[in-house]
Amino acid sequence: MPTSPLAYLSYAYPDNADGFVNQLQERLAQELQIQTGEPAGVVWDLDRMRPGGPWSTQVEEMVKRAKFLIAVVSPSYFNSEFCRKEFKAFLEKEQRTGRTLIFPVYYVGTGEFEDTKTRDQDVWATTLKSRPVADLRMYRFDLQRSTNSKPIIASLVKSILDENAQLPTTQLSVLGVGRITERPSRR
Repeated sequence: MPTSPLAYLSYAYPDNADGFVNQLQERLAQELQIQTGEPAGVVWDLDRMRPGGPWSTQVEEMVKRAKFLIAVVSPSYFNSEFCRKEFKAFLEKEQRTGRTLIFPVYYVGTGEFEDTKTRDQDVWATTLKSRPVADLRMYRFDLQRSTNSKPIIASLVKSILDENAQLPTTQLSVLGVGRITERPSRR
């Protein structure tokens, strides 16, 4: 089992009102275990405060230790100072390592993500839109039971694992984390 969480889920408080983020975390952790054969940590701020609350040292530590950011994109996401801080922390990690560490999950349609004029003026939206997007908008009301969302989540996990495999040990130390390693195949 990895010593550090593999991924951190960045989301805005209202976007978990129906349990979507909880379901996404479960599906990601399950798919990571399927693809690696070992449990892998996907963490998120379970106590995500309403706007205006403090950014806890516990969240800061989770963001620091995780290798990848999975951004749950919605209008509330772009209005959240917590999400902006989490994004900036991972953008800095990307700049230090030269690797892709931020992966967007499209949860609810938002102008910041869709409007070209707005997107070109905002590094946050531009960076997210430039990545392969796991579009789960049509599954947001029933992610857990939707079999059609499984290939999208599997593809997202594969992209994360591909990037993880490309991170040299020296870059991992810059991130302050370890690597998920594959076990030798049994014959």
